[in-house]
Amino acid sequence: MKLILTSFLFTIACAAHSKERVSLSPGERRLQETGETPSLPINFGESTGNGCIDYTPSGDWTSVPRNDDGSVDVTEIGIDFDWFGDIKRSLFINTNGNLSFETGLYWYDPRGFTPASTNMIAPFWADVDTRDAVDGHIWYRNVGDKFVVTWEEVARYARNDDGTSIVNPTPLTDTFQVVLSDRNSPDPKICFCYQKMQWFSGTANDLKQAQVGIAGTDGRIFNLGLFDRDDSTWNGVGTTGNGIKHLVEMGHWCFNPDAVSNTPTEETLHGTTAEIVTSDPVGDETRSESSPSGPGGDPHFTTWNKEHYEYHGQCDLTLIKDSDFAEGLGLDIQIRTKVVRHWSYIKSAAIKIGNDILEIEGSADANDAEAHYWINFEKQGELDTFAGFPVTQTLPSVYKRQYSIDLSSKYYPGASIDVQLYKEFVRIKFNGDESVFGKVVGLLGDFQTGKLVARDGSTVMNEFTDFGDEWQVLPSEPKLFHEVAHPQFPELCIKPEDPRGERKRRLAESDISIEQAEAACAILKDPLTIKDCVYDILATQDLGMIGAF
Repeated sequence: MKLILTSFLFTIACAAHSKERVSLSPGERRLQETGETPSLPINFGESTGNGCIDYTPSGDWTSVPRNDDGSVDVTEIGIDFDWFGDIKRSLFINTNGNLSFETGLYWYDPRGFTPASTNMIAPFWADVDTRDAVDGHIWYRNVGDKFVVTWEEVARYARNDDGTSIVNPTPLTDTFQVVLSDRNSPDPKICFCYQKMQWFSGTANDLKQAQVGIAGTDGRIFNLGLFDRDDSTWNGVGTTGNGIKHLVEMGHWCFNPDAVSNTPTEETLHGTTAEIVTSDPVGDETRSESSPSGPGGDPHFTTWNKEHYEYHGQCDLTLIKDSDFAEGLGLDIQIRTKVVRHWSYIKSAAIKIGNDILEIEGSADANDAEAHYWINFEKQGELDTFAGFPVTQTLPSVYKRQYSIDLSSKYYPGASIDVQLYKEFVRIKFNGDESVFGKVVGLLGDFQTGKLVARDGSTVMNEFTDFGDEWQVLPSEPKLFHEVAHPQFPELCIKPEDPRGERKRRLAESDISIEQAEAACAILKDPLTIKDCVYDILATQDLGMIGAF
């Protein structure tokens, strides 16, 4: 049992608002507050730029005094943080891996967010103890329109029953971060970032687990996951029995509080900024995109008005094209599909903007962490920018990867084209309004009406197979893939074997039941997306296909 002798509270303002610290350098301030030398830099890797902030000793960071189960009252965080419509300008940094607003929290044993007795933001709610010299630090500061708290190499509470320290010259440590963004920032309002995770429980925690998520006293409560393993196990959002190494593999979780519910989805919680939220050009508010337009995996196409349809066949297809895109640069996106007996999937995608071509492909090898892309037909060429637009790559795990083309320089913050890979399956998402994609034609239909319009620009087609065939890449269109694949027009797209009756019979006889697939997909919000997810799991016999949505 952990005996709490006293609950203490520090009251500290940010350095910019504290007169007694004006004359001190960051290093001098750390020496004054901790009596120790500044720490080494912390690099959050590929997550930086997607909401995470690297820690550097030369930065203007304020340290939290060493403690166990304590809190720091930051009376001015330097931003207006929107917490479900309530603007917060101060908060408590709680040593045990979380933030609160009304009061400091000493709770060291995470027991779930229901019912919520206080507002809490928990990047890693666990029993942190920073009292010993080898136990790490907690730092905070403002960075532009963000308030950042970094738990740097923090150790767990490790004490004997009499309160004496369990001697360990090299304790296990965790390094993680929470980033809050101003209400007017185009970025997600909350990001959880992870750099090294080696422990999940202190010796006084009977439940032996850590918790990640947020909780609001108004009932807006959700749990990103309970973690009680030191491996990479991941059972999905809102589950138990997860491994802390998965947090490092993911790198970061970014989201807006208003965009999530009590059953959050992987789609709305992880990935880059552009994947999670797009800007609404009408006003300052942001809107959640539960089902952005685009195709994915076993080809489920989501039209511009969010209707879903399937097309199964093997060939090169024109997804969208617009010669006037980005003030005349032009946009052309083609996808290459592959048949697997009774179904098909998107194998690769090629994007042409201006004179540049980017081709991206997945890999069926779950252990293949190599990037498979070609820039202007050169494999793994320089890819910091594409056609003048910034490109970011994220690798949440060895079998998941995302490429995001940031279109904000020509349009508005949040406009992007995202290509997501799950094993060999390719998914494309378009985040943007009429000003970005209003003139495109292709497999996603008419932007204004959502109707499936043929190449002639007027004929509406209601048979999905015929519509897919209509948009097979023609000899007159540019060849965007680095290799020519069978078939090419005038040879028509190859169709799966008996794509209706036989496929349905085989799905019904599969090892994974419909009930299991439905349970795995239940974390998704959109009913049509759930339907697509269930079908993909049954077709591939892979419950992990939930990761493609």
